[in-house]
Amino acid sequence: MAFKTAFLVLLLTFTISNVISEKMRFPTAQDLKERSYVACAWKAVMDVNKVRNSLYKMIPIKVVQAQSQVVAGSIHSWDILYGDSTCRNGGTGLSAVHLANCQLKPNGHRALYKVQLYSRPWENKHKLTVKKIRDVAPGEEI
Repeated sequence: MAFKTAFLVLLLTFTISNVISEKMRFPTAQDLKERSYVACAWKAVMDVNKVRNSLYKMIPIKVVQAQSQVVAGSIHSWDILYGDSTCRNGGTGLSAVHLANCQLKPNGHRALYKVQLYSRPWENKHKLTVKKIRDVAPGEEI
């Protein structure tokens, strides 16, 4: 009886440690309806517009994919569709770009960007990176 109990405890411990290690090694898909993802997409607007040389500023249209991964800290990663807004570069300052000031421009340029936030809150370290994935053709569904 003691052998069976010890075996079950060992098996349970092994199973739990495997589940935890799987969560830590691989990115986990997140719910796209999470409101904080839209807020992050807007926070990345400054970085998206810094790496892009265009007549119009880009604003987020929608979050296409969201993942998180536990490492020595956490990595949150979003694929976000951005599109040209009605705000011209040089007119509205980047810090003033938001939905109240800049509306989505009909038939404007669209592009998909990868936005990543690496966070180590216990060290007060946060790093946001933005990388263009590709342009999105007019009429293409994402």
